[in-house]
Amino acid sequence: MTAVFAETGPFMLRALDAVRGRWLPLWIYLLSYTATTALGGLYFMTSPGKADLLALLGEPVRKVEWVIASPTYLAVLLLPFFVVPVAAVFGAWVTRNVIPRRQLSDVPASFFVIGLLAVVAIAYCVFRLRREGSLLPDLTVDFRANILERVRLFDALGPIFYIMLYGILPMTAVMFLARLLRWHKIVDLVGFLVTFAAVYFFIFDTLAKSHLLVFSLMLIAVVLLSRVSIWLVPVLLVVSGLAFTLTDYALTGRAVAKLQGIAITESPKQPVPELKKEIEAAPQKTPEASPSTILRGPPVNPAVNPIKNIIFRMSTPLPFYVSIFEDPAERCGIEAHSVRRVLGLGPSACTLPIKVFAAMWPDIHWTTGFAPAAAHISAFGEAGLAWSVIVLIIAGFCLGAIGELATLGKGVIFVAIGAAGCTFAYYLTQLPLIAAFTYGHGLAFLLLPVIVTGAVGLGMKYARAG
Repeated sequence: MTAVFAETGPFMLRALDAVRGRWLPLWIYLLSYTATTALGGLYFMTSPGKADLLALLGEPVRKVEWVIASPTYLAVLLLPFFVVPVAAVFGAWVTRNVIPRRQLSDVPASFFVIGLLAVVAIAYCVFRLRREGSLLPDLTVDFRANILERVRLFDALGPIFYIMLYGILPMTAVMFLARLLRWHKIVDLVGFLVTFAAVYFFIFDTLAKSHLLVFSLMLIAVVLLSRVSIWLVPVLLVVSGLAFTLTDYALTGRAVAKLQGIAITESPKQPVPELKKEIEAAPQKTPEASPSTILRGPPVNPAVNPIKNIIFRMSTPLPFYVSIFEDPAERCGIEAHSVRRVLGLGPSACTLPIKVFAAMWPDIHWTTGFAPAAAHISAFGEAGLAWSVIVLIIAGFCLGAIGELATLGKGVIFVAIGAAGCTFAYYLTQLPLIAAFTYGHGLAFLLLPVIVTGAVGLGMKYARAG
Protein backbone atom coordinates (compact mmCIF):
# COMPACT_ATOMS: atom_id res chain seq x y z
CA MET A 1 0.00 0.00 0.00
CA THR A 2 2.86 2.35 0.89
CA ALA A 3 4.58 1.56 -2.38
CA VAL A 4 1.39 2.31 -4.35
CA PHE A 5 0.99 5.66 -2.60
CA ALA A 6 4.66 6.46 -3.20
CA GLU A 7 4.14 5.92 -6.93
CA THR A 8 0.76 7.63 -7.28
CA GLY A 9 1.18 10.33 -4.64
CA PRO A 10 3.31 12.75 -6.74
CA PHE A 11 0.96 12.32 -9.71
CA MET A 12 -2.08 13.08 -7.54
CA LEU A 13 -0.38 16.16 -6.11
CA ARG A 14 0.49 17.41 -9.60
CA ALA A 15 -3.10 16.83 -10.72
CA LEU A 16 -4.38 18.68 -7.65
CA ASP A 17 -2.00 21.58 -8.34
CA ALA A 18 -3.33 21.78 -11.91
CA VAL A 19 -6.88 22.08 -10.60
CA ARG A 20 -5.91 24.53 -7.86
CA GLY A 21 -3.95 26.82 -10.17
CA ARG A 22 -4.79 29.07 -13.09
CA TRP A 23 -7.38 26.70 -14.53
CA LEU A 24 -9.63 26.54 -11.47
CA PRO A 25 -12.24 28.99 -12.90
CA LEU A 26 -12.30 26.94 -16.12
CA TRP A 27 -12.81 23.70 -14.16
CA ILE A 28 -15.62 25.32 -12.15
CA TYR A 29 -17.32 26.38 -15.38
CA LEU A 30 -17.02 22.96 -17.02
CA LEU A 31 -18.14 21.04 -13.93
CA SER A 32 -21.07 23.36 -13.25
CA TYR A 33 -22.22 23.32 -16.87
CA THR A 34 -21.90 19.54 -17.01
CA ALA A 35 -23.91 19.01 -13.82
CA THR A 36 -26.67 21.56 -14.43
CA THR A 37 -27.13 21.46 -18.22
CA ALA A 38 -25.05 19.01 -20.23
CA LEU A 39 -25.98 15.80 -18.39
CA GLY A 40 -29.66 16.62 -18.65
CA GLY A 41 -29.34 17.61 -22.29
CA LEU A 42 -27.67 14.31 -23.13
CA TYR A 43 -30.14 12.35 -21.00
CA PHE A 44 -33.06 13.83 -22.94
CA MET A 45 -31.65 12.20 -26.08
CA THR A 46 -32.46 8.76 -24.60
CA SER A 47 -35.89 7.15 -24.42
CA PRO A 48 -36.05 7.30 -20.58
CA GLY A 49 -34.94 10.94 -20.73
CA LYS A 50 -37.71 11.88 -23.16
CA ALA A 51 -40.19 10.01 -20.98
CA ASP A 52 -39.07 11.95 -17.89
CA LEU A 53 -39.26 15.23 -19.78
CA LEU A 54 -42.77 14.40 -20.97
CA ALA A 55 -43.82 13.41 -17.46
CA LEU A 56 -42.49 16.68 -16.09
CA LEU A 57 -43.87 19.12 -18.66
CA GLY A 58 -46.61 17.23 -20.49
CA GLU A 59 -47.86 18.05 -23.97
CA PRO A 60 -45.57 21.06 -24.67
CA VAL A 61 -42.73 18.55 -25.03
CA ARG A 62 -44.47 17.09 -28.10
CA LYS A 63 -43.88 20.37 -29.94
CA VAL A 64 -40.14 20.47 -29.30
CA GLU A 65 -39.03 16.84 -29.09
CA TRP A 66 -38.17 16.87 -32.79
CA VAL A 67 -35.24 19.19 -32.06
CA ILE A 68 -33.60 16.90 -29.48
CA ALA A 69 -30.41 15.38 -30.95
CA SER A 70 -30.62 17.67 -33.99
CA PRO A 71 -27.36 19.25 -35.25
CA THR A 72 -28.28 22.63 -33.75
CA TYR A 73 -29.22 21.04 -30.42
CA LEU A 74 -25.92 19.16 -30.27
CA ALA A 75 -23.97 22.27 -31.24
CA VAL A 76 -25.54 24.41 -28.52
CA LEU A 77 -25.16 21.61 -25.98
CA LEU A 78 -21.56 20.57 -26.70
CA LEU A 79 -19.76 23.64 -28.05
CA PRO A 80 -18.79 24.89 -24.54
CA PHE A 81 -16.52 21.85 -24.11
CA PHE A 82 -14.53 22.79 -27.21
CA VAL A 83 -14.71 26.59 -27.49
CA VAL A 84 -14.33 27.67 -23.86
CA PRO A 85 -11.10 25.74 -23.07
CA VAL A 86 -9.42 27.02 -26.25
CA ALA A 87 -10.52 30.59 -25.53
CA ALA A 88 -9.35 30.20 -21.92
CA VAL A 89 -5.88 29.12 -23.04
CA PHE A 90 -5.73 32.15 -25.34
CA GLY A 91 -6.93 34.45 -22.56
CA ALA A 92 -4.27 33.11 -20.21
CA TRP A 93 -1.60 33.53 -22.90
CA VAL A 94 -2.58 37.14 -23.58
CA THR A 95 -2.60 37.98 -19.87
CA ARG A 96 0.77 36.33 -19.37
CA ASN A 97 2.27 38.40 -22.17
CA VAL A 98 0.61 41.69 -21.36
CA ILE A 99 1.73 41.45 -17.73
CA PRO A 100 5.43 40.48 -17.52
CA ARG A 101 5.80 36.86 -16.56
CA ARG A 102 7.32 37.20 -13.12
CA GLN A 103 6.13 36.98 -9.57
CA LEU A 104 4.57 40.31 -8.77
CA SER A 105 5.39 42.01 -5.53
CA ASP A 106 2.85 41.13 -2.90
CA VAL A 107 0.06 43.69 -3.09
CA PRO A 108 -0.81 44.61 0.51
CA ALA A 109 -4.31 43.78 1.74
CA SER A 110 -4.78 45.76 4.93
CA PHE A 111 -7.01 44.33 7.65
CA PHE A 112 -8.32 47.82 8.30
CA VAL A 113 -9.28 48.47 4.67
CA ILE A 114 -11.08 45.12 4.39
CA GLY A 115 -12.69 45.72 7.78
CA LEU A 116 -13.87 49.19 6.73
CA LEU A 117 -15.48 47.76 3.59
CA ALA A 118 -17.17 45.08 5.69
CA VAL A 119 -18.44 47.62 8.23
CA VAL A 120 -19.86 49.83 5.47
CA ALA A 121 -21.60 46.86 3.82
CA ILE A 122 -23.01 45.55 7.11
CA ALA A 123 -24.14 48.99 8.26
CA TYR A 124 -25.89 49.68 4.95
CA CYS A 125 -27.66 46.31 4.99
CA VAL A 126 -28.80 46.82 8.60
CA PHE A 127 -29.98 50.35 7.78
CA ARG A 128 -32.02 49.27 4.75
CA LEU A 129 -33.56 46.23 6.44
CA ARG A 130 -34.43 48.20 9.57
CA ARG A 131 -35.97 50.94 7.44
CA GLU A 132 -38.18 48.35 5.78
CA GLY A 133 -39.10 46.80 9.14
CA SER A 134 -37.50 43.49 8.22
CA LEU A 135 -34.30 43.37 10.25
CA LEU A 136 -35.61 40.22 11.90
CA PRO A 137 -37.66 37.88 9.67
CA ASP A 138 -41.06 36.68 10.79
CA LEU A 139 -40.75 32.90 10.71
CA THR A 140 -44.26 32.31 12.01
CA VAL A 141 -45.78 32.89 8.57
CA ASP A 142 -46.18 30.14 6.02
CA PHE A 143 -44.26 29.58 2.81
CA ARG A 144 -46.51 31.72 0.62
CA ALA A 145 -46.26 34.65 3.00
CA ASN A 146 -42.48 34.29 2.83
CA ILE A 147 -42.76 34.51 -0.95
CA LEU A 148 -44.74 37.73 -0.73
CA GLU A 149 -42.22 39.19 1.70
CA ARG A 150 -39.36 38.36 -0.63
CA VAL A 151 -41.17 40.18 -3.44
CA ARG A 152 -41.54 43.26 -1.27
CA LEU A 153 -37.92 43.24 -0.12
CA PHE A 154 -36.52 42.73 -3.61
CA ASP A 155 -38.26 45.86 -4.83
CA ALA A 156 -37.91 47.95 -1.67
CA LEU A 157 -34.25 47.34 -0.77
CA GLY A 158 -32.90 48.42 -4.13
CA PRO A 159 -29.86 47.42 -6.21
CA ILE A 160 -27.22 48.93 -3.90
CA PHE A 161 -28.37 46.67 -1.07
CA TYR A 162 -27.93 43.55 -3.21
CA ILE A 163 -24.54 44.76 -4.47
CA MET A 164 -23.47 45.03 -0.84
CA LEU A 165 -24.97 41.66 0.06
CA TYR A 166 -23.94 39.57 -2.95
CA GLY A 167 -20.75 41.37 -4.00
CA ILE A 168 -18.99 43.51 -1.40
CA LEU A 169 -19.69 41.62 1.84
CA PRO A 170 -18.88 38.07 0.60
CA MET A 171 -15.61 39.31 -0.90
CA THR A 172 -14.55 40.82 2.42
CA ALA A 173 -15.12 37.38 3.96
CA VAL A 174 -13.03 35.90 1.14
CA MET A 175 -10.15 38.30 1.84
CA PHE A 176 -10.33 37.74 5.60
CA LEU A 177 -10.17 33.97 5.01
CA ALA A 178 -7.22 34.37 2.63
CA ARG A 179 -5.41 36.46 5.25
CA LEU A 180 -6.22 33.90 7.94
CA LEU A 181 -4.87 31.01 5.88
CA ARG A 182 -1.67 32.92 5.20
CA TRP A 183 -0.84 34.55 8.52
CA HIS A 184 -2.99 32.66 11.09
CA LYS A 185 -3.85 35.80 13.07
CA ILE A 186 -6.72 36.03 15.56
CA VAL A 187 -7.92 39.35 14.13
CA ASP A 188 -8.38 37.74 10.72
CA LEU A 189 -10.30 34.85 12.29
CA VAL A 190 -12.59 37.34 14.01
CA GLY A 191 -13.04 39.30 10.78
CA PHE A 192 -13.88 36.14 8.85
CA LEU A 193 -16.37 34.86 11.43
CA VAL A 194 -18.14 38.22 11.61
CA THR A 195 -18.45 38.58 7.83
CA PHE A 196 -19.38 34.88 7.42
CA ALA A 197 -22.17 35.28 9.98
CA ALA A 198 -23.29 38.57 8.41
CA VAL A 199 -23.60 37.03 4.93
CA TYR A 200 -25.65 34.15 6.28
CA PHE A 201 -27.84 36.40 8.41
CA PHE A 202 -28.67 38.89 5.65
CA ILE A 203 -29.33 36.19 3.05
CA PHE A 204 -31.47 34.42 5.64
CA ASP A 205 -33.24 37.73 6.30
CA THR A 206 -34.01 38.32 2.61
CA LEU A 207 -35.26 34.75 2.06
CA ALA A 208 -32.75 34.01 -0.75
CA LYS A 209 -30.98 30.95 0.58
CA SER A 210 -29.70 29.68 -2.79
CA HIS A 211 -26.97 32.33 -2.67
CA LEU A 212 -25.52 30.58 0.37
CA LEU A 213 -24.38 27.75 -1.87
CA VAL A 214 -22.51 30.21 -4.10
CA PHE A 215 -20.91 31.76 -1.01
CA SER A 216 -19.70 28.30 0.02
CA LEU A 217 -18.17 27.86 -3.46
CA MET A 218 -16.27 31.13 -2.99
CA LEU A 219 -14.80 29.97 0.33
CA ILE A 220 -13.75 26.60 -1.09
CA ALA A 221 -12.05 28.41 -3.98
CA VAL A 222 -10.07 30.45 -1.44
CA VAL A 223 -8.80 27.27 0.22
CA LEU A 224 -7.81 25.73 -3.12
CA LEU A 225 -6.09 28.89 -4.39
CA SER A 226 -4.29 29.46 -1.08
CA ARG A 227 -2.64 26.05 -1.50
CA VAL A 228 -3.15 25.07 2.10
CA SER A 229 -4.29 21.73 3.48
CA ILE A 230 -6.97 20.22 1.27
CA TRP A 231 -8.67 18.90 4.41
CA LEU A 232 -10.06 22.38 5.02
CA VAL A 233 -12.42 21.85 2.07
CA PRO A 234 -14.57 19.15 3.75
CA VAL A 235 -14.54 21.23 6.94
CA LEU A 236 -15.94 24.20 5.04
CA LEU A 237 -18.45 21.94 3.31
CA VAL A 238 -19.71 20.58 6.62
CA VAL A 239 -19.95 24.01 8.27
CA SER A 240 -21.58 25.62 5.23
CA GLY A 241 -23.89 22.64 4.71
CA LEU A 242 -25.03 22.71 8.32
CA ALA A 243 -25.63 26.46 8.21
CA PHE A 244 -27.50 26.11 4.90
CA THR A 245 -29.65 23.26 6.25
CA LEU A 246 -30.59 25.22 9.35
CA THR A 247 -31.38 28.27 7.24
CA ASP A 248 -33.41 26.19 4.80
CA TYR A 249 -35.38 24.60 7.63
CA ALA A 250 -36.04 27.94 9.30
CA LEU A 251 -37.21 29.61 6.10
CA THR A 252 -39.46 26.83 4.87
CA GLY A 253 -40.85 25.76 8.22
CA ARG A 254 -41.57 22.30 6.88
CA ALA A 255 -39.89 20.02 4.37
CA VAL A 256 -42.69 20.15 1.81
CA ALA A 257 -42.00 23.83 1.21
CA LYS A 258 -38.73 22.90 -0.47
CA LEU A 259 -40.68 21.12 -3.17
CA GLN A 260 -42.31 24.26 -4.47
CA GLY A 261 -39.36 25.34 -6.64
CA ILE A 262 -40.45 28.96 -6.60
CA ALA A 263 -38.41 32.14 -6.83
CA ILE A 264 -39.72 35.67 -6.70
CA THR A 265 -39.64 39.00 -8.44
CA GLU A 266 -41.98 41.86 -9.22
CA SER A 267 -44.58 41.17 -11.90
CA PRO A 268 -47.22 43.35 -13.52
CA LYS A 269 -49.66 40.46 -13.57
CA GLN A 270 -52.29 40.03 -10.89
CA PRO A 271 -51.87 37.29 -8.28
CA VAL A 272 -54.13 34.30 -8.19
CA PRO A 273 -57.37 34.79 -6.17
CA GLU A 274 -56.23 32.75 -3.17
CA LEU A 275 -53.04 34.83 -2.93
CA LYS A 276 -55.09 38.04 -2.94
CA LYS A 277 -56.77 36.91 0.26
CA GLU A 278 -53.41 36.28 1.87
CA ILE A 279 -52.17 39.71 0.83
CA GLU A 280 -55.22 41.40 2.37
CA ALA A 281 -54.89 39.34 5.53
CA ALA A 282 -51.22 40.27 6.11
CA PRO A 283 -50.96 44.06 5.84
CA GLN A 284 -47.49 44.46 7.33
CA LYS A 285 -46.09 41.88 4.91
CA THR A 286 -47.80 43.32 1.83
CA PRO A 287 -46.14 45.26 -0.99
CA GLU A 288 -47.77 48.48 -2.19
CA ALA A 289 -48.13 47.11 -5.70
CA SER A 290 -49.84 43.85 -6.55
CA PRO A 291 -47.07 41.25 -6.58
CA SER A 292 -47.05 37.81 -8.01
CA THR A 293 -44.60 34.99 -8.05
CA ILE A 294 -42.26 34.29 -10.87
CA LEU A 295 -41.78 30.58 -11.28
CA ARG A 296 -38.26 29.59 -12.19
CA GLY A 297 -39.07 26.49 -14.14
CA PRO A 298 -39.41 23.74 -14.02
CA PRO A 299 -40.62 23.40 -10.43
CA VAL A 300 -38.89 20.69 -8.44
CA ASN A 301 -40.83 17.46 -8.69
CA PRO A 302 -40.80 15.45 -5.44
CA ALA A 303 -41.56 12.30 -7.40
CA VAL A 304 -38.32 12.59 -9.35
CA ASN A 305 -34.95 11.38 -8.06
CA PRO A 306 -33.14 14.31 -6.32
CA ILE A 307 -30.15 13.91 -8.64
CA LYS A 308 -32.44 14.24 -11.64
CA ASN A 309 -33.96 17.36 -10.10
CA ILE A 310 -30.48 18.91 -10.07
CA ILE A 311 -29.72 18.10 -13.71
CA PHE A 312 -33.26 19.00 -14.86
CA ARG A 313 -33.17 22.42 -13.23
CA MET A 314 -31.23 24.19 -16.01
CA SER A 315 -31.36 21.58 -18.77
CA THR A 316 -35.14 21.31 -19.18
CA PRO A 317 -35.47 24.64 -21.03
CA LEU A 318 -32.73 23.68 -23.53
CA PRO A 319 -34.98 21.92 -26.11
CA PHE A 320 -37.35 24.88 -25.97
CA TYR A 321 -34.57 27.43 -26.51
CA VAL A 322 -33.31 25.53 -29.55
CA SER A 323 -36.77 24.85 -30.97
CA ILE A 324 -38.12 28.37 -30.54
CA PHE A 325 -35.07 30.41 -31.47
CA GLU A 326 -33.84 28.33 -34.38
CA ASP A 327 -36.31 30.53 -36.27
CA PRO A 328 -34.59 33.95 -36.60
CA ALA A 329 -37.98 35.69 -36.50
CA GLU A 330 -38.52 34.43 -32.94
CA ARG A 331 -35.23 35.72 -31.52
CA CYS A 332 -35.30 38.51 -28.96
CA GLY A 333 -32.14 40.36 -29.94
CA ILE A 334 -29.16 41.14 -27.72
CA GLU A 335 -30.71 42.11 -24.41
CA ALA A 336 -27.86 44.18 -22.96
CA HIS A 337 -29.18 47.74 -23.16
CA SER A 338 -25.70 49.29 -23.30
CA VAL A 339 -24.71 47.02 -26.20
CA ARG A 340 -27.91 47.84 -28.06
CA ARG A 341 -27.30 51.56 -27.63
CA VAL A 342 -23.74 51.26 -29.00
CA LEU A 343 -25.03 49.33 -32.01
CA GLY A 344 -27.89 51.76 -32.51
CA LEU A 345 -30.55 49.10 -31.93
CA GLY A 346 -34.00 49.58 -30.47
CA PRO A 347 -35.43 47.76 -27.44
CA SER A 348 -35.41 43.97 -27.33
CA ALA A 349 -38.27 42.27 -29.15
CA CYS A 350 -39.00 39.99 -26.19
CA THR A 351 -37.62 38.70 -22.91
CA LEU A 352 -35.94 35.33 -23.43
CA PRO A 353 -36.67 33.44 -20.19
CA ILE A 354 -40.28 34.64 -20.05
CA LYS A 355 -40.94 33.60 -23.63
CA VAL A 356 -39.42 30.16 -23.05
CA PHE A 357 -41.35 29.61 -19.81
CA ALA A 358 -44.59 30.49 -21.58
CA ALA A 359 -43.86 27.73 -24.11
CA MET A 360 -43.00 25.26 -21.36
CA TRP A 361 -46.07 26.05 -19.22
CA PRO A 362 -48.75 27.44 -21.56
CA ASP A 363 -51.55 26.87 -19.04
CA ILE A 364 -50.05 29.23 -16.45
CA HIS A 365 -51.68 32.61 -17.01
CA TRP A 366 -51.96 34.01 -13.49
CA THR A 367 -48.25 34.74 -13.15
CA THR A 368 -45.06 35.36 -15.09
CA GLY A 369 -42.61 32.49 -15.51
CA PHE A 370 -38.86 32.65 -15.88
CA ALA A 371 -36.77 29.86 -17.47
CA PRO A 372 -33.10 30.87 -17.24
CA ALA A 373 -30.27 29.27 -19.18
CA ALA A 374 -26.48 29.38 -19.44
CA ALA A 375 -24.91 32.42 -21.06
CA HIS A 376 -24.34 30.86 -24.48
CA ILE A 377 -27.83 29.30 -24.58
CA SER A 378 -29.35 32.68 -23.80
CA ALA A 379 -27.13 34.14 -26.53
CA PHE A 380 -28.56 31.63 -29.01
CA GLY A 381 -32.03 32.98 -28.21
CA GLU A 382 -30.79 36.53 -28.61
CA ALA A 383 -29.09 36.35 -32.00
CA GLY A 384 -28.45 32.76 -33.07
CA LEU A 385 -25.57 30.30 -33.08
CA ALA A 386 -22.89 32.75 -34.25
CA TRP A 387 -23.57 35.06 -31.30
CA SER A 388 -23.64 32.04 -29.01
CA VAL A 389 -20.12 31.09 -30.14
CA ILE A 390 -18.93 34.68 -29.64
CA VAL A 391 -20.29 34.64 -26.08
CA LEU A 392 -18.46 31.35 -25.45
CA ILE A 393 -15.23 32.92 -26.71
CA ILE A 394 -15.71 35.97 -24.47
CA ALA A 395 -16.52 33.76 -21.49
CA GLY A 396 -13.54 31.46 -22.06
CA PHE A 397 -11.15 34.36 -22.61
CA CYS A 398 -12.26 36.00 -19.35
CA LEU A 399 -11.94 32.75 -17.40
CA GLY A 400 -8.43 32.17 -18.70
CA ALA A 401 -7.38 35.78 -18.08
CA ILE A 402 -8.72 35.81 -14.51
CA GLY A 403 -7.19 32.43 -13.72
CA GLU A 404 -3.81 33.55 -15.06
CA LEU A 405 -3.98 36.86 -13.20
CA ALA A 406 -4.72 35.01 -9.97
CA THR A 407 -1.42 33.10 -10.30
CA LEU A 408 0.82 35.97 -11.46
CA GLY A 409 1.21 37.41 -8.00
CA LYS A 410 1.33 36.35 -4.39
CA GLY A 411 -0.96 37.13 -1.53
CA VAL A 412 -4.52 37.86 -0.54
CA ILE A 413 -5.45 40.08 -3.49
CA PHE A 414 -4.62 37.43 -6.06
CA VAL A 415 -6.44 34.71 -4.16
CA ALA A 416 -9.50 36.97 -4.01
CA ILE A 417 -9.30 37.60 -7.76
CA GLY A 418 -9.28 33.85 -8.33
CA ALA A 419 -12.28 33.33 -6.02
CA ALA A 420 -14.19 36.05 -7.88
CA GLY A 421 -13.30 34.32 -11.15
CA CYS A 422 -14.66 31.00 -9.87
CA THR A 423 -17.93 32.65 -8.85
CA PHE A 424 -18.15 34.32 -12.26
CA ALA A 425 -17.55 30.93 -13.87
CA TYR A 426 -20.52 29.44 -12.04
CA TYR A 427 -22.85 32.27 -13.00
CA LEU A 428 -21.89 31.88 -16.67
CA THR A 429 -23.68 28.52 -16.50
CA GLN A 430 -26.81 30.05 -14.94
CA LEU A 431 -27.30 33.55 -16.39
CA PRO A 432 -26.87 35.61 -19.57
CA LEU A 433 -23.40 37.03 -20.13
CA ILE A 434 -24.27 40.62 -19.20
CA ALA A 435 -25.90 39.42 -15.97
CA ALA A 436 -22.77 37.48 -14.98
CA PHE A 437 -20.84 40.74 -15.33
CA THR A 438 -23.20 43.38 -13.96
CA TYR A 439 -25.78 41.95 -11.55
CA GLY A 440 -25.24 42.50 -7.81
CA HIS A 441 -23.30 39.22 -7.75
CA GLY A 442 -21.63 39.91 -11.10
CA LEU A 443 -17.90 40.01 -11.71
CA ALA A 444 -17.77 43.81 -11.66
CA PHE A 445 -19.01 44.05 -8.07
CA LEU A 446 -17.09 40.98 -6.90
CA LEU A 447 -13.85 42.62 -8.02
CA LEU A 448 -14.73 46.11 -6.76
CA PRO A 449 -13.71 45.54 -3.09
CA VAL A 450 -10.59 43.67 -4.24
CA ILE A 451 -9.55 46.58 -6.46
CA VAL A 452 -10.22 49.11 -3.68
CA THR A 453 -8.24 47.06 -1.15
CA GLY A 454 -5.33 46.57 -3.55
CA ALA A 455 -5.24 50.22 -4.64
CA VAL A 456 -5.24 51.52 -1.06
CA GLY A 457 -2.62 48.94 -0.09
CA LEU A 458 -0.30 49.93 -2.95
CA GLY A 459 -0.84 53.61 -2.22
CA MET A 460 0.11 53.13 1.42
CA LYS A 461 3.11 50.99 0.42
CA TYR A 462 4.52 53.56 -1.97
CA ALA A 463 3.77 56.40 0.45
CA ARG A 464 5.86 54.68 3.14
CA ALA A 465 8.61 53.90 0.63
CA GLY A 466 8.69 57.54 -0.51
